[in-house]
Amino acid sequence: MAWPWQAGERITAGRLNSLSISAMKSSPQTVNNSTNLVNDTQLFLPGLLPSAWYRIDAMIRYSTPDNADFRMGWTVPAGAIFDWSPRAFGSAVTTTTGDIHSPSLAATDVAVIGGAGGGIVVCRPVGIIFTGVGGTLQFRWAQGTAQLADTIMRISSSIVATKIG
Repeated sequence: MAWPWQAGERITAGRLNSLSISAMKSSPQTVNNSTNLVNDTQLFLPGLLPSAWYRIDAMIRYSTPDNADFRMGWTVPAGAIFDWSPRAFGSAVTTTTGDIHSPSLAATDVAVIGGAGGGIVVCRPVGIIFTGVGGTLQFRWAQGTAQLADTIMRISSSIVATKIG
């Protein structure tokens, strides 16, 4: 990575902090009987710089009934290029153990991943984004199959964007 400052330039806490942006969930959010992606109320990263590369690392904690699964995707800044992977259980998994699937997906792709019969599951989406004009990266989610039971995004889910170029 090329450093964002020049020889002799003062390195400040503000400049160092600008290399990373993060968001963490402090309250749960529920979706019931819907496969329509909704913006997560806390998992979004505003202020991504224009024409910059970021590495995205997320830890998503959720619970959903076996037959509902979990649908996830993103909204990206205009002109952005985003390659990502859900790094999660496949949709057939119904327990807290199983094979992890890591397909390569594009910005507009949606992943449907497994639940654990209402138990809390963790997936680790990762990606690389070129921001285009800059702006906000927004995590979106819903049930994979509409069910009357609750699908819940859990406290301490998080997203981190680290500037890499």
